[in-house]
Amino acid sequence: GYAVLKEAAAMPMKAAALGAGNETGITSASSLNNSGSYRLNSNINITQTVVIGSGKNVSINLNGKKISGISFSAPTKEKGHGLFGTVSGGALIENLIIDGFSSTLTEDCQGAFVGILSDATIDGCRLEGSKLTFSASQAGGIVGNVGSGAIVNGCSVSASIESSGNTVGGVVGNATLNAAGSSILIDKCSFTGDITAEYNIGGIIAYASATSGKGVRIINCVSHDSRMTANSYPSNFYVRIGGILGGVDKAS
Repeated sequence: GYAVLKEAAAMPMKAAALGAGNETGITSASSLNNSGSYRLNSNINITQTVVIGSGKNVSINLNGKKISGISFSAPTKEKGHGLFGTVSGGALIENLIIDGFSSTLTEDCQGAFVGILSDATIDGCRLEGSKLTFSASQAGGIVGNVGSGAIVNGCSVSASIESSGNTVGGVVGNATLNAAGSSILIDKCSFTGDITAEYNIGGIIAYASATSGKGVRIINCVSHDSRMTANSYPSNFYVRIGGILGGVDKAS
């Protein structure tokens, strides 16, 4: 069975676990911390980060539905913010549309869908909206930071992205691989729009590096009708701007 995430009158998100005729109401967006499968059955508005517990086996099929009005501003000291904060442990997030995103949080690793993604997959998701704003570095239209074992497949972004920080990508902000035998894959993704940030700017990934493992692979990706602008950077510093990849260290 699935848990159904749907709009509720008195709360940003409600989830009900279906099975054996019982329904368990979850009254906050931070409650998806258990193994299981979930499905979004209607469009919703949400203003909280959904936390998926590390090591949990979670599958979230968002069913082609749309989430709009996402805006984060509450102060926090932790990195990793988005609709889903930190996603790992073999989790799968698929088939979701986000329409517009705004964040004034200053912590690094922010994405409209996922803040930090490792050993997990985000597939077939789409970001729409006229403007996407961040106040942090390592920010992306889909994911802020991807690590070992991350897969971003078939995702698209059509938006204007602005950040007061650096390392900002249309799809992924920063990709860092540091696990032997592992890899990072960005496949069949696209970006259309403008990006303005300090430096390290890329239409698909802003910066990619691999200190070990099999490398960061970017394949079958396109960035079109796009403009990248570096608005502030240190003197004698490499700005690193690219239509697909801004800066790179051992990627493929």
